[in-house]
Amino acid sequence: MPTTKNSEEVDDSSEQRAWVAMVLACLGFIGLCGLHRFYVGRIWSALLQLATLGGLGVWQVVDMVRIGLGRFEDEDYLRLEWGNRELPVDKQ
Repeated sequence: MPTTKNSEEVDDSSEQRAWVAMVLACLGFIGLCGLHRFYVGRIWSALLQLATLGGLGVWQVVDMVRIGLGRFEDEDYLRLEWGNRELPVDKQ
């Protein structure tokens, strides 16, 4: 949800999409754990997930629930969105 700061609209959501992260997280169940974390820029935790097989599946499931609820964040701590973001309109 955008917030207002000094009469300007500030977008506090990530540029990455939640549905892409969810698809990548689902690939964890075939041994590709942590791909969704690579996607959002969380490299160190992605490597840990890859090394631990998604925390033996638990960490992977927790991340999938967080993505589904809209509570998963990228490397800049911005939440991922499911829908399409409106494109900026060039005002002339």
